[in-house]
Amino acid sequence: MSERPGQDASRGVWPGAAIAAGSLAASLLVVSLLGSRLAPDEAAGALLLKLGAMWPAAAYLGAAFGLAWPLSRWWRGASDPLAIQCAVGLALMVSLSQILGIAGLLSAGPAIALCAVGVGLTLVQGGLSLRRGWQFGGLPRAWALGAPAAAVLLVAAAMPPGWLWASEYGAYDALSYHLQLPQEWLAAGRVRPLGHNVYSFLPGYIESAFAHLGAMTLAPAEEGLLAGSGWRLIACQGLHAGLTLIAAWLTGRLCARLAANAEVPERVARWSGAVAGCVALATPWAVVTGSLAYNEAGVNAMLAGALLACAQPRLAPGVRGGLVGLLVGVACGFKMTSLFFAGLPAGIALIASVYWRVAPTESRSDGRANEPVTGRLVRAIGAGAAVGLIALWPWLFRNFLSGGNPLFPFATDLFGLAHWTPEQLGRWRDAHAFDGSLLDRLRTLVWSSPASAPDAPPVERFRGFANPQWGLLLPMAALAASFVLARWRSIRVAAAPLSLGFASQLVAWLALTHLQSRFLLPTLPVAAVLIGLALARVRTLAEHRPDGRAAAGLLAGALVLAQTAFLFAIYAGEKQGAPGEALAAFPAIFTGADASDPAATPVGWSHQRGRAAPLLYLVGEATPLYYGKGLVYHTTYDTSPLGELMRAAPDDPAAWAAGLRDRGIGWLMVSPSELARLQRSGWYDPLVTPDAVRHFAETQGGAARVWPEHGRYLVQLAAEPAGPAP
Repeated sequence: MSERPGQDASRGVWPGAAIAAGSLAASLLVVSLLGSRLAPDEAAGALLLKLGAMWPAAAYLGAAFGLAWPLSRWWRGASDPLAIQCAVGLALMVSLSQILGIAGLLSAGPAIALCAVGVGLTLVQGGLSLRRGWQFGGLPRAWALGAPAAAVLLVAAAMPPGWLWASEYGAYDALSYHLQLPQEWLAAGRVRPLGHNVYSFLPGYIESAFAHLGAMTLAPAEEGLLAGSGWRLIACQGLHAGLTLIAAWLTGRLCARLAANAEVPERVARWSGAVAGCVALATPWAVVTGSLAYNEAGVNAMLAGALLACAQPRLAPGVRGGLVGLLVGVACGFKMTSLFFAGLPAGIALIASVYWRVAPTESRSDGRANEPVTGRLVRAIGAGAAVGLIALWPWLFRNFLSGGNPLFPFATDLFGLAHWTPEQLGRWRDAHAFDGSLLDRLRTLVWSSPASAPDAPPVERFRGFANPQWGLLLPMAALAASFVLARWRSIRVAAAPLSLGFASQLVAWLALTHLQSRFLLPTLPVAAVLIGLALARVRTLAEHRPDGRAAAGLLAGALVLAQTAFLFAIYAGEKQGAPGEALAAFPAIFTGADASDPAATPVGWSHQRGRAAPLLYLVGEATPLYYGKGLVYHTTYDTSPLGELMRAAPDDPAAWAAGLRDRGIGWLMVSPSELARLQRSGWYDPLVTPDAVRHFAETQGGAARVWPEHGRYLVQLAAEPAGPAP
């Protein structure tokens, strides 16, 4: 899509957009019927209702675009000003959500006002652009290849959190902190670290955005995102799905720009960008995580935007560096590991753009064309470091105020343990480390994990690119990089830094993570662009041969459809082949609000307690989202109230019960299987074992209620300690 005035309007945006929209509509209907017993009209109605619940996400993203408009003069000379504005606007919006939350101002008034200002600026900019005669180039029809994947993304995002994706154990991370933290922040009226949830000490920019959605929709503090039918949880998933679509679009713009810089014809460059964006969107891992209230899509959007800034030949090095610093800094705000996974490839691209001409016709707009390369490099890196630090300042500041360690739970040797003990830090480090040898690590990248049992689920057995949720991305990217580096001199200036950046991401994954397949997601924009550049070369060569253009199109379609086939196979296998069964259900299905016997489930029982009831303490359970208010819980690494009491009074269950009652706790919801799993892993308080908790329950008269099908039992703390059960 051209973003400059004066383009030939005859191509228009409508033909390509109409084809893409029609393909998306048809795909949505097909996907909504997969694994569902709904009639077509019922499925369509249910999906429209769910998509309508995502309106706060649409407003938030629309506001983000407008907020960056007043700053657009800084990148006025860019070849892709609207794409850069989109990336910068997202960075500004989530940063402002975080700042408002830290200041205690993320209430209805400021939240609505910020969105209203941003949406207003977007509308004003659009109106002025039309009045000035801007013409937008045609949308490449190749974008229609991504319609099936986009349909799976949107339909999956419309499901209640916790329904889909076995590889994520039913959205475990969303239920434990991505959505739980906004709940607690809305209740407290402030974004702040929480001593019982270590993940609240992470930057949390996407979680602040989710809290922003709750505030702007007048979510009551008592119920938060769960209020009513829980439709706001669907809006949060819609926000991350929107970020996934934006990340794919920015990836496409990046590929098109690099191809154009290499003097590929504009038509071919735009086509190759569309295919690259579709590859990024159709890769199953992008849809699995993108349809949940996670944070990976924000990282990919920021990374694609940072690489796009490096590909702008008319921008001064300082401006390029500042844009890269902002976007990488906010990528770290989405996910802290982006310091390596986004910072390394973006830094390599930035340095390359200063040392090498990023386009054959490069000219500089700052009048310093004759400045020594060292000076340009210092300005670029200096601006990037300064702006990146400013982008992370809100997180660093609130962590420092809370525990004295701005990077907690990292850099504890330098800044201290905050509220943790050395034993807790040891459990955290053990859980985030891989014990295998270097050979084991390398094998894990492309094949099964040597430490996994043969019957382990794919997420454990295939940790690297061998996970089926990557499809054919790695071999496609490897072949593409080899092709463009060996056969295309004019693109090496872009392909070489991209390939080096991709390699740096793999090294970071091998050396700095515990080798989960999902952690490789930041490689997706880089790999997709390499594939798109190779296809641009193929299309350029084929243009001069009979039927060559059709052959190139078939090759591109085959690559995208191969990824889509993996995606559909994975989606269709969810929930024993019935992934669409919850399409008409809202998240309240998990709280028991609509059940004939709400107390038939542990969560439903929790909601029947009433506001005046004693607190419910979750033992072994770390996914508290649906339990509602009146809870005491902690992550596996944080301090266990029961464990503290056991240390203070060994072998004295009566004292443990008295200590819990002093904290207002009247009930314990125990998950023995989860407790046993965490104990086997060495990640839980070593004193709080299933046997120890069972013995404690017996001193209170035994289980008050048991849910065998849910693996939970309930213990009621007696007013006075009871004797052991007979």
